Amino acid sequence: VSTLKVNKIQIPNSDSDVISLDASTGNITFNKTISGSGYDLLANVYSASTVTSTEITLPTGYDSYYLQLTALGDYSSSASNWCLQQKREGESSFDTSSYTTQSKLQDLTNNQVNTNSGGSRMILSHAASLNMYFAHQIYLNNYGRTDVANVMSFLTSKSLGGASSTWAGGGAHTTEANNMARVSAVKYFPANGNITRIQYKLFGIK
Repeated sequence: VSTLKVNKIQIPNSDSDVISLDASTGNITFNKTISGSGYDLLANVYSASTVTSTEITLPTGYDSYYLQLTALGDYSSSASNWCLQQKREGESSFDTSSYTTQSKLQDLTNNQVNTNSGGSRMILSHAASLNMYFAHQIYLNNYGRTDVANVMSFLTSKSLGGASSTWAGGGAHTTEANNMARVSAVKYFPANGNITRIQYKLFGIK
């Protein structure tokens, strides 16, 4: 059996190392910038503190963002919603009007949201008690750009405390100037009650 042992890999016709291998430690060193397309992890957060909302900053340098979020609320007396608002770059507060959201609860007929223009927030799930775990897959499409309109699309699933359920939908701001502006942050919150536990990962997409 033959064994090839190397401690560096170089570019042809060059003495510049691209990869170095340390036999004593087993470490591999990349001596050149490694680049590629995909998702960059920008934030990884877990909290068990009770809060009314969570604000998530969207760092610059990305076209779009993917937010993987799971939350538990404390509101159980009647049905409520999980919500999302956005803040435009340069603004000090979140937009609280002129949102549109359409979504559908997948396991029931005619259980849906159809807010065409006058919403105070986008809705990520609706008509549910919030003292259960809700997992959201949220795509913030073009939230980092100003040459194309931004729009949010999502999938939300509920677990714990009875049957599971799943919502699919999307939303946007209906004012063109707002819709074409870069979004610097989003706010996640329940329409009623508090967030008692939350975990999220934010990814940037170039």
